[in-house]
Amino acid sequence: MSKEKKLHTAEEQHTAMDKIGGFVYQFYCFLYHVLTMNKGEVVSFEKLDDAAVEAGNLITLYQAKHTIQVDAEGEKRALTNRSTDLWKAIDVWRKLIAGKTEEKRSEADMQEYIAKHQFVFFSNKRPDDNKFVSLCEEVKNGADNDRIDAVLDEITQEGRPREGTTLPANNAGRSTQMMIDDLKAFGLKKAFLSRISFETKSQDEVKKACIDHIADKVRFSDEYAPEVFKDFLTEAVDDFFDRADKGSPLSYTYEEQRKRFEHVFQYHRAEKLNFRIIMEEYRKEFLDLICIQQLIKVKDFASSETEEVAKYASHFYSFKNRYDELWEDNKILIDEDKEFWADAYAFWDNQFKHAYRKLDDSASEDVIIDKAQEILFAVRQHKLKLCKEELSQYISDGAFYYLSDKCIIGWHKSWKEFFKKQGEQDG
Repeated sequence: MSKEKKLHTAEEQHTAMDKIGGFVYQFYCFLYHVLTMNKGEVVSFEKLDDAAVEAGNLITLYQAKHTIQVDAEGEKRALTNRSTDLWKAIDVWRKLIAGKTEEKRSEADMQEYIAKHQFVFFSNKRPDDNKFVSLCEEVKNGADNDRIDAVLDEITQEGRPREGTTLPANNAGRSTQMMIDDLKAFGLKKAFLSRISFETKSQDEVKKACIDHIADKVRFSDEYAPEVFKDFLTEAVDDFFDRADKGSPLSYTYEEQRKRFEHVFQYHRAEKLNFRIIMEEYRKEFLDLICIQQLIKVKDFASSETEEVAKYASHFYSFKNRYDELWEDNKILIDEDKEFWADAYAFWDNQFKHAYRKLDDSASEDVIIDKAQEILFAVRQHKLKLCKEELSQYISDGAFYYLSDKCIIGWHKSWKEFFKKQGEQDG
């Protein structure tokens, strides 16, 4: 029975599950940064490091380290002072700073490299009372090289063999102590350590962060976001295998990320926008709408023309009511919302500037009214697009009236003087 138990333990030690778990953890780390990337950034996997984010002149390198081992309480093991994963990461970064053996960098070049990089040790191991983690924080707060050497010496002492024992003669590869010694001898260790930081998240926490981002920023419900993430993950894995087959690393610019994954989100928003035309019966309170007041101001109709008032109020409410529903139901992305309103505003702005470009302050009210009518005519010929779906003319007009009701646009040359304050008070 004892032999069987030992054999079983040995077999477990030689399984690849720890390596598979480590790969999946690295990939989730990469996916989180793909999901949360900003314009101008490049996010890569196994190109510059396990994962990397390039943002202008700053590059953040991530060493993602994962363990499936647990302590006596069933918790993931803590990050020890002499953790092989930790010191391998430090050693990798130090070598990156120094440059390849045949192309060693000068000290000035190494200083520039350090200034342009951040180094993040990303792990599910808890850094409980880890001396090196604490040391990096001390360096950020002004600790000098003497303090660095003292802590490294303390960590070295922990690794000394007990009296009467010897290290295996055939110990392959670089030992942890070699890596510690090389860091201690590194002339720019203080600058290097000041750029190192630590993030601790379990694999489930990284996955949850991805799902939470989809729910909060991409605007899916908490219940539906996990399904969206599954499809996003599937697409990313397909890309990984495709790139791996070609021997190239996986990376995305912001534009590539949008182009590659937007269809995933659109697929889960397959429902049409379904704007419906609502014909409102005239109500006196329609005259309180700023969009109606703006149209009356440029003599599009008179306040006594109740049918006209009701018609244009219907345009406004047909757009507003459905748009509010779509927004509340998370059917419109934040970026889609911004793009829609930016396009509408840009069209109005071009028409407004064109109409009034040659008018000076001496222009008569009749001339101004004529120009305002030109702007309205142009707007009423222009169909807007929302979520890549072209809106009807009726609904597009309602969107422009919505903007005028918010006092974001207007028709009269001096519309701000007449309506801006009122809009700010109402808002």
